Amino acid sequence: MMKKIHRMFRSYQSALLFGLMTFLFITCTLNANAQAGRGSGEGWGSGRKSSDVKKTQEQDAASPEAVEIRLARLFDICRSDKPEDAASYIVYRGEDKTREWKDTLHADEPADKAAIVGICWRIKSYLDQSTNYSFDGVHVKKESEGEWHALDASFYQGEKAKKVIFAFLLINGQFAIGDID
Repeated sequence: MMKKIHRMFRSYQSALLFGLMTFLFITCTLNANAQAGRGSGEGWGSGRKSSDVKKTQEQDAASPEAVEIRLARLFDICRSDKPEDAASYIVYRGEDKTREWKDTLHADEPADKAAIVGICWRIKSYLDQSTNYSFDGVHVKKESEGEWHALDASFYQGEKAKKVIFAFLLINGQFAIGDID
């Protein structure tokens, strides 16, 4: 019984820590963007927009911060044990060639739901087996499916870090995971 209580406490403690870290990350990102003000608009993730250059919504969505925030939200969903909420976060890679690499999963379709559950299980296992994580940069590469935004993440357990790459495509104006390495 004590082991069960200890595991439950550790689980709540990890969830609380994850939530706090996510809140701090988002707060710091918003503060940095607010402090950047009217800058030159140059560079990755500067959070700045010059008055003479207007970005489209899709270009704003393609910033490294957008990829990180999107993945942090997916982490929250996978931890919530409501995998169906993750459907729009995952690229469709099934038999329907009209949807492949161009659409996200649909929670109401059995094959898609199975894929959602599998990906959330994999993500949740990374989170459950670590005490902390960090995002270590985004790399952009064009391939036949489109422009991939690969986010390097490190999951820490003590002194050890497990590196995982989450690769995203921009689908309908939002990033969706197409591959996890």
